[in-house]
Amino acid sequence: MSRRRLAFLFIFFSSVLTITLFSKSSPLYPLNDWVDANCFLTTGKAILSGQVLYREVYEQKGPVLYFLHALCALVSDASFLGVWLLEILCCTAYAWTGWKLIVRRCKSSSFLLIPGLLFLTFTTVSFASGDSAEEIALPLVAFSFAVGMNTDWKHALPTSRQALIVGITAGLVLWIKYTLCGFYIAFAFVVLAASLAQKRYREILSLAIAFLLGILLSSLPVLFYFTFHHALPDLWTAYFINNISYYSPSAGGRGRGGRQSIIDTLAGFALENPVFLILIAAGFLYAVLKKRSEAIFLVVSLLGCLPFIALGTKPYPYYAFILAAFSMYGWVPFSLLCSRLFEKHHLLQRMACCLLSFLMGMYAFHASLNTYMLGTPKEVMPQYRFARTILETENATLLNYGFLDGGFYTAAGITPTSRFFCTLNLQLTEMNQSLSASVKRGETTYVITRGKKLSGDTPYVLIDTASGLYQSNAEAPRRFTYYLYLLQEEDN
Repeated sequence: MSRRRLAFLFIFFSSVLTITLFSKSSPLYPLNDWVDANCFLTTGKAILSGQVLYREVYEQKGPVLYFLHALCALVSDASFLGVWLLEILCCTAYAWTGWKLIVRRCKSSSFLLIPGLLFLTFTTVSFASGDSAEEIALPLVAFSFAVGMNTDWKHALPTSRQALIVGITAGLVLWIKYTLCGFYIAFAFVVLAASLAQKRYREILSLAIAFLLGILLSSLPVLFYFTFHHALPDLWTAYFINNISYYSPSAGGRGRGGRQSIIDTLAGFALENPVFLILIAAGFLYAVLKKRSEAIFLVVSLLGCLPFIALGTKPYPYYAFILAAFSMYGWVPFSLLCSRLFEKHHLLQRMACCLLSFLMGMYAFHASLNTYMLGTPKEVMPQYRFARTILETENATLLNYGFLDGGFYTAAGITPTSRFFCTLNLQLTEMNQSLSASVKRGETTYVITRGKKLSGDTPYVLIDTASGLYQSNAEAPRRFTYYLYLLQEEDN
């Protein structure tokens, strides 16, 4: 077996181990209880059932994210098995890209360090519970970043083929979460500056065409879907207008505006994710010493990305996970140091890399925010307790009311019938009115609330109460109380 194939297999199994241990989507966990992950999977199920995204089922992120979760729902519509597989694929693609950066720069590199580096990356605070939009977009941004780092900006430019592929990844990221596209703006700026500095004016147009063609190619399935369903206005309103309008500081959200607050946000990201800070710093210092053009590209990439994840939004900790694309370059100096320390002792090098990966794994298991839930029986979770009751009713319908999707649709294998199937983090009047009207009219068989009971003017009766731990982002696990309501039958 060739070394390249052996390295790929090792990286693949390292990715399987990483996601299985540290993502709540793993079969080792009873359920990924993170509300965002459940929103994605529930929306994917709704798309499979024939509901048109945004018009008939409403969520706020990009359509590609939901198309991917529709594929995950094909694997299982009542568990995160498909999401677990998707996360493994993303992790493998990311790790393989990082490994190729190492191989290009280290003569005697060892892929035995990769598991430890993945363990550290996927147990940062920003990883959250697993299955964030940032995690799905990570291999796309990482690949494009690697293209830039492998380009000799002083004497060369990306090829048209590379520009096309980078454009394809940019289009996919655009339709996953458009605030992650800041990196691509920086990438285009570097290409333009390098073209002018090298006086290669004719290539600017050809590279721009290739890049834009790539964006168009990856956007065609999205545009076809919404054109076919006559839903382009819904796409524009839900994904762009509402997100910009109702997630801004002026809309009463928790967005942070102003120079000082951006600095505070970024400082918070750095302190919460010291692994990224150390790796990015190490990569920058290595680039300064070896090739300043790489250092410049790294800095410009960060400057392009950081404002978009910190300005004018609600800066949740998981926004910082996209920084793993840039911290990946920090793998190079650590691998190089290890290879030079044991330059003439390959067996010792392998043993040292294995030991380092093991130690990093031990630390990661301790640092992970998710491992507290490993091995928890499904029976103790409110989602499965309520699911047993719900499934006793034939053709039952359900509404998750007053909070983000808590995993009750997933546990019961139910596809929502309401356009607004939960309360999103948007100050959207239409959503609030629709949800309230649904409860007052008794449009679903069951209603579930969290921490707050329904008022007495609804046609529902409380039939069960359950409490359970919930942990999200940098917060300690909290105990929430959930209430299950059944629609009362009218007396004849």
